[in-house]
Amino acid sequence: MVAYHGLRNGKAIKSIILEGFKPGPCQCHKNDNDINHPGKKVGIGSYFVPIPELMECYSASKIINGKTFKFGLIVRVRHNKIRIPNAERDYWVLNRKEFIVLTDINVFKY
Repeated sequence: MVAYHGLRNGKAIKSIILEGFKPGPCQCHKNDNDINHPGKKVGIGSYFVPIPELMECYSASKIINGKTFKFGLIVRVRHNKIRIPNAERDYWVLNRKEFIVLTDINVFKY
């Protein structure tokens, strides 16, 4: 299944390629109930979105040589491992990097 991940800057791309996805510090929905796995919490993991337009919303703008860019990643994820918080269904959380495969890097020019 395809999912999307917005980036605050392009610097994280190297780390993701070399080490895989790591859970970020926020983890806003870790204690929410998981609608895909009744009786379980979402837990700690890496956050993705199911719609490409949302990826752009979560990507920060970066100005390089007077031009504005945003960075985003396209991944394949194991559909049966997606955790969806009951409070925010536009987020997908994957608890292990083994469930995520980076397939494409998007650079959006504005």
